[in-house]
Amino acid sequence: MTLSIITVTGMVSGSPELTVDQLVDHAVVDGQGRLLVSMIDVLALIRPRADADLLLFEFTNGASRALRISEIVESDEVGIQLQGSPRPECAALWSAHTRSSASSTSSPLASMAALSFAVFVGSP
Repeated sequence: MTLSIITVTGMVSGSPELTVDQLVDHAVVDGQGRLLVSMIDVLALIRPRADADLLLFEFTNGASRALRISEIVESDEVGIQLQGSPRPECAALWSAHTRSSASSTSSPLASMAALSFAVFVGSP
């Protein structure tokens, strides 16, 4: 078993982590040789609860980005790009980044949280 590459928290029914093996199993290579995983496949792996509205991405540089789960499902334009060792068992050499058609590759992704809109805005 490989080490976790992304920690998953919040309103999820799946595993509290995503491993390189799990992501590589769902990855495709695009025309430029990038290893990409559709966010639809990521959602299937983490299984957010029905009352989760958002995915909050936290990056290693301290930045964050929130996306509505409904928009992810409808557009499927956002994905995870894997960069690293050609051998999945070397998890320490891998990093995951968000990628979309509207923006370039992000800083390395540290964690994702599924949450309701009320929790995101701090409502009791």
